[in-house]
Amino acid sequence: MHIHAEVESNDSQLIMMATRRQDALSLSSPLIAHGTEITWLDMVIERPVQTAEALDTLQLWSLPAPLSLLAQVKLFSPIVDVFATSVATVRVYRFDPLAGRGPGIPSVSGEITPRGNQLPALAAFLQAQHPMAWEKTVQRVRLVAPDVDHITVRSDHDRRLRLEFSESGLISPWTDNEVSDGTLRSLMLFAAIFDPRGSLKAFEEPENSLHPWAIRAFVDACREVLAEPAPKQLAVTTHSQALIDYVTPEEVTIVWRQDGATMVRPLLQLDPTVRDYWAEGRGRLSNLLNSGLLLETVPSSST
Repeated sequence: MHIHAEVESNDSQLIMMATRRQDALSLSSPLIAHGTEITWLDMVIERPVQTAEALDTLQLWSLPAPLSLLAQVKLFSPIVDVFATSVATVRVYRFDPLAGRGPGIPSVSGEITPRGNQLPALAAFLQAQHPMAWEKTVQRVRLVAPDVDHITVRSDHDRRLRLEFSESGLISPWTDNEVSDGTLRSLMLFAAIFDPRGSLKAFEEPENSLHPWAIRAFVDACREVLAEPAPKQLAVTTHSQALIDYVTPEEVTIVWRQDGATMVRPLLQLDPTVRDYWAEGRGRLSNLLNSGLLLETVPSSST
């Protein structure tokens, strides 16, 4: 897991595969047949670089099958083929509890959108297809909201999906419009983490609307998934001192801008002495990053 300690909030900090977001795959590459139309999904600005049809009506990060990169581009290199296939499994999340309060549309894929729309559909998918993942999700939510006994998905009269949260001591469950932002956001985060699909998942500022204790539960869930046999990569961007202080120096990556490009370096590559500083208990990681000792963590108009 890589915890990205951001210098400042900007659109380019979430991309780790290229220094510039539009340089991920050159349209002039000789590996692509001349004259072939290409669709490339820009994972930062939430729209395709070339054609609007690349996004489906739910605006998922993954490329829809009939309009995917592999379906539109003739690839003549196994390397590019593997790269394109991997990119199609990337998930980037910047959850908004307001989006999660809306009804879900029944879906075979049960994909949640970057903002959190279709949360009921994801819950229904995990319940039906991956019950162990759903059980882990509910267990983690209970760490954040201990009174929650059950989370169920019901179908409205118009067949749209809604979430209900049953609590001990209450006769009627809470609806997704009534629970707190923290409870709903924690469900989004844990459901996305334990969803077995996707080889790379990125979470932007998961600490929003969460109690510091819940942030620890989030990090623990990330570590649990990374310990599973299936290869996974998780990336988190954060400004939270509580989150940074709960991870190790090896798990921290610094992201900053330099000469118009996005720079990404592991913290210990920038300053190997941080490991001893942290291990000896001389200070917290958040104090070090906020102190200005690492120039890369200080916003500057010259970079």
